[in-house]
Amino acid sequence: MALFSLADEWTIELDAQFERRVEDGSLVFSQGDRAIWIDLFEDDSPIPQKMKRLREDTPPGAQNWEIADDALLKFAYLERDEENENFELTSFSVAQPGYALMTFYFDDETSLEWALGCWKSVRFDAEI
Repeated sequence: MALFSLADEWTIELDAQFERRVEDGSLVFSQGDRAIWIDLFEDDSPIPQKMKRLREDTPPGAQNWEIADDALLKFAYLERDEENENFELTSFSVAQPGYALMTFYFDDETSLEWALGCWKSVRFDAEI
């Protein structure tokens, strides 16, 4: 795994073979049938308030995860996109000054563990 910088303070661990590009204003990493679309937002409202607002769009009954680690509160939910025949793990990593919205796209449900592992590796370090 390699450490990729997303911005000054944000990082993620991915396989070194991922290709990086910017598309429609989003940072995109792709490799084979896997892709990650990343957008970073500034928002200085309190973390619980941000998280409450971000969770509002969770589809009813969607499988979801929540993690608190260091300076981040993380939330993700899984959807099956029937039209495109793939899975989408939509995730939020929330820090005091803002949040990272990352959507992991993959074709095979067995890639869920990969997506969750990458999402869990997201870090925010204001000291960088």
